[in-house]
Amino acid sequence: MGAMADFASVSQDAWPHVLAAVRLAGVAIDIGECDQGIQWHACVRGPGRVELGYCPQDPGRELVVYAPTLRFWRRPLSMGRLFGDVRRAVIAAGGTLD
Repeated sequence: MGAMADFASVSQDAWPHVLAAVRLAGVAIDIGECDQGIQWHACVRGPGRVELGYCPQDPGRELVVYAPTLRFWRRPLSMGRLFGDVRRAVIAAGGTLD
């Protein structure tokens, strides 16, 4: 069905600040698994859930904010707010969106 995703450039020095900024936005972060060199985190607030992936080996696109579109169809308000808040936290911590 598809996915909503934004990619960002985030240095290794800025990565801990991204996680702190997301938490400061009122979003809980569950540390996930490492899959094919990407460290995945689940960003959860209420019924919404957005995946945050970090791969320092992919220059210029180290970070991805991702969610399947079906989640947006089921929970449009909470998912839209959560996705936007995570994106803003990435930018506030020094990330540059593609």
